[in-house]
Amino acid sequence: MTASRHHIIRADGNDAALLADLHGRCFDEGWSTDFITRLLGGKGVAALIARDHEAQPIGFAIARAAADEAELLTIGVTEAQRRSGAGRQLVEAVIVTMAHREVRRLHLEVSETNHAARRLYESLDFVPVGRRPGYYENGTVDALTLAQTLRTS
Repeated sequence: MTASRHHIIRADGNDAALLADLHGRCFDEGWSTDFITRLLGGKGVAALIARDHEAQPIGFAIARAAADEAELLTIGVTEAQRRSGAGRQLVEAVIVTMAHREVRRLHLEVSETNHAARRLYESLDFVPVGRRPGYYENGTVDALTLAQTLRTS
């Protein structure tokens, strides 16, 4: 699929069901609408939705800031839209959003076997800062923790 620009919009509590649906389409264990509603009501949380050229939701990202640090809690792009550039746009939008909130460091975790995501994060200047042994796949796959220092506005 060729890379194209997608429309990234901010989500709020009214989008919890849509975010839960997208999360469930992207991951084996999707987050519930209730969980996402509570998450979105929390301090420092930012959620984004990617839409394709037909305004269909194809991806999402949820991050949470605390003081001058933030974590990209979850990000996903529907299978049919992977490798379309939507994931990159979502991460870039999270970076901008958090920089505007005076966040100095953005953290995330990724499965060591998710090579596509690792390449994306590396291309966006995330660097390894740690490892969580046995975090994924019933304790058989490590999570890599990555971080990026942001330029605040």
